[in-house]
Amino acid sequence: MAQYTTNYNLVKPADNETADIAVINANMDKIDTAIAEAGNNPQLEADVAEIKQDVGTTVDTGGSEAGGTIFGKLNRIIQDILGMITNLGKPTDTGATVTTGSMFAKLNSILSKGCVKSVQCGTVSMDSVTKQVTISQVDLSKSFVLINFYSGSFVSYSTIDIGVAVHFSNSTTLNFRSTAYTYYTTVAHWQVIEFY
Repeated sequence: MAQYTTNYNLVKPADNETADIAVINANMDKIDTAIAEAGNNPQLEADVAEIKQDVGTTVDTGGSEAGGTIFGKLNRIIQDILGMITNLGKPTDTGATVTTGSMFAKLNSILSKGCVKSVQCGTVSMDSVTKQVTISQVDLSKSFVLINFYSGSFVSYSTIDIGVAVHFSNSTTLNFRSTAYTYYTTVAHWQVIEFY
């Protein structure tokens, strides 16, 4: 005995039945009618037209947060990103002023005016007249050394001056000199500051 499809009630002959051309034709007519009705659905056509309008075309511009087609919004985002890339510039850009130049040019301008490149620091105990300390290499024309020191012991009858001096021996060595190591153990704290 034949069965029927759920949605369009098409006839499905049983395995033991002979195919009937009239039944096949009736099924084809039902399918043709369903396709025509789906294609002629005014609501569907209106929905598709609205979607097409919302999507727009690849050349649309003027998109914003509140308006414009999807393509208009995408093209606006692309223009904004390209503007940001232009404003960012290249790492080698130079020649910036307060009001002109890329971000890299402005940064390079700031760096060229003396921003700190590195700071090295340490402590040295002055138990002899001179001491040397090895540091990471610096550009001597763009570096200076700061020193702060204190005495760890005191001889009451001595009235000698206490002092520690420091200078660069070369780009990787600090040379310290104490004026009073015999009477005092002096501890020196130092900082090497290098600029760009």
